[in-house]
Amino acid sequence: MGGEFFFMLRYLGVPVTLLQMAGVLTAVRIAFLLPSPAGIGTLELSLFLAMRAVGIDPTCALAASLLIRSRDMALGLTGLILGGSVFTWSSHIKEV
Repeated sequence: MGGEFFFMLRYLGVPVTLLQMAGVLTAVRIAFLLPSPAGIGTLELSLFLAMRAVGIDPTCALAASLLIRSRDMALGLTGLILGGSVFTWSSHIKEV
């Protein structure tokens, strides 16, 4: 998880040290544990505050949160498509 986050920041062109990355990643993980309704904005706010605290441009936080959310949506959509096709395929076999 740390490696993925490090490579994402490098892809965005953010010069980040290992200590800065660990601090930002810790804030992101804590944001996922906050009991807010559907987690609305907790990831984005924690990324913004953590990156600003370590001296990184806050616009990189928006780009990182968009990458994280798009990755999650792509994985969820892939699972939904595969699950739906397996369900359709198995129900079609039972009819035969």
